Amino acid sequence: MNTGKSTIYIEFSLVDGGRARRLLMRAVRSKPGSERTIWRAIAAALLAWLPLLILSTIEGTALHGNAHVPLLLDFAAYGRFLLAIPLLIAAEDNVAWQVTASIRHFLASGLVRDEDLPQFESAIKKATKEGNSLAMELTLLFLVYVWAAVDHFGAGEIDHLGFMWQGLTTEAGEQLNLAGWWFRLVSLPLLQFLILTWVWRIAVWSMFLSRTSKLRLRLNATHPDAAGGLGFLGATHGAFATVAFALGAALSTILAREIVFEKAQAQAFRIPVVAFVILCLLLFLGPLLLFAPMLYSVRRRAIYDYGALAQICSRQFDDKWVKGGELEEKSILQSPDGSSLVNVARSYQLVKGMTIVPFGKSAILQIAVAAAAPILPLAFLVMPVADVLKLLMKVVH
Repeated sequence: MNTGKSTIYIEFSLVDGGRARRLLMRAVRSKPGSERTIWRAIAAALLAWLPLLILSTIEGTALHGNAHVPLLLDFAAYGRFLLAIPLLIAAEDNVAWQVTASIRHFLASGLVRDEDLPQFESAIKKATKEGNSLAMELTLLFLVYVWAAVDHFGAGEIDHLGFMWQGLTTEAGEQLNLAGWWFRLVSLPLLQFLILTWVWRIAVWSMFLSRTSKLRLRLNATHPDAAGGLGFLGATHGAFATVAFALGAALSTILAREIVFEKAQAQAFRIPVVAFVILCLLLFLGPLLLFAPMLYSVRRRAIYDYGALAQICSRQFDDKWVKGGELEEKSILQSPDGSSLVNVARSYQLVKGMTIVPFGKSAILQIAVAAAAPILPLAFLVMPVADVLKLLMKVVH
């Protein structure tokens, strides 16, 4: 790889931008891309969870008392604050590495033409600026607290589930206790802010891919990845599986609480669960559809080009060895004509097998399984273990 050209892209990272992230990194003395990411994840989880435990213990709603759903029995609190929050932070390093490697591969593989390098560099600079946008970060924070205000003064979580560990009963009715206020002002906004930050990161990455898809990329219809040379992007987006798993964990524990404490029917959640998995697929793989028009055009053109080449090669082989009377055992075995015909046929089959999206079934399965895996244990809440195992055996066989 030409290092003179590649140094432009080395400093880019999809997740290193953002004042909130840098503030948390300073708090735990962490560096981008270091193993201390786990400490940032733990620090955020403790910030969301530990004060809730302390305050609810003091107020008598941690395990006993009048709480309909005590904190230590609240599945949603575990799923959102001890699973989703640290996973959303822990996913940053892998996604950052994969995205940066993808950007470098565009150049190292020769996909970007020399004359298009200025536009490619411009796309990188715009993505960096968008990812570091303080205005967007403040907007996300504003949206989080607007939602908190609407949720508090409207039909909030306490009204939805009855008297939980976040509330207390007074003559004026149900009100938030100290744990409830920490939940509403710190814990839940932190989770929502992390989720919205990931949505914005994916939007930034999507805008970069959109700009890149408008370049005259040097795609090859016979590339072994069956995606014109863009198959590496499918592997890149597989890194978002951790984010999908974190979102699934938060959703599954909320559903578990509904089933156990509110006696909700698990069957009622089938459509929302399916919709959630589809939404994850669209969110994490949808941006790659931006390359579909380009890949479709390359494949369509190559089918005609390689079809014509195969026709010429086949006709020449037939004219020489079949109709031309030169078919002799020794001569045909020594001639490279047969190998040439086979190579052209293989090239044509590669073209025919080319997809119009830069990801395959494995990428779809990876995201779908990651999103659905945390929800599968809910089956144990409504079905006997033996029945669940029988069902799994049927799937395997």
